[in-house]
Amino acid sequence: MEDAVIANEPIGEPSVTAVVERMSGVMGASIGDTLRAMGVSRTKASRNPVMNVQVLDRTGAALKCFARIAAMVGEDAAARWLGKPNPHLEGFRPLDLLATELGRSRLDEHIAALEDGAFL
Repeated sequence: MEDAVIANEPIGEPSVTAVVERMSGVMGASIGDTLRAMGVSRTKASRNPVMNVQVLDRTGAALKCFARIAAMVGEDAAARWLGKPNPHLEGFRPLDLLATELGRSRLDEHIAALEDGAFL
């Protein structure tokens, strides 16, 4: 996936809708929350549901985040953690931070601290 994003060539499933449904199941999030995490409006998903590199990039970042948390606490707990407001993230849910580069950067720093043993 990373090579495809770097090469600016979408790969895999061409339907945003199909990817959103799978991501929703993996992350235990609603379709609406998953669309927001992937930076896709409901309108775009219904009018032009074709995968593009930007959505693929955000999808890959979301999956990496989920995998890092799941490696520490398991998939079910990771899904719950993503969906709960977090005081260490200024009250945002981790899921809410996935749609933007700055949000993902903040989330990455927080996860790195958790991986290093910080009890936040």
